[in-house]
Amino acid sequence: MYSGWDEKMFSRSGDLVAVAVLKTLDDSEMASPESFKLVLLIVQMAFYCPQSCVKVTDDRRPRMTLLLLEHLNEITGGKVQEDIEEAKQFILQRSR
Repeated sequence: MYSGWDEKMFSRSGDLVAVAVLKTLDDSEMASPESFKLVLLIVQMAFYCPQSCVKVTDDRRPRMTLLLLEHLNEITGGKVQEDIEEAKQFILQRSR
């Protein structure tokens, strides 16, 4: 679970959120169905309004986030590739 405060922090962090996820969760935790959906939600929140919400310019580009999404696809065996692709497209669209 997360709170409104968490959501505000996610939306201001951009690409830094991917680093936090990678440092916090191991592969088995990220691959679990509950955590996987939460990770996708968090990274999408991080790029909801990158140009106006994310203060650090470098964090407006989803470099680590795209790597995280590729890693998620690998550790889930491609079973949720469609969900990952949707998240990727959302993030790329928002970060332009």
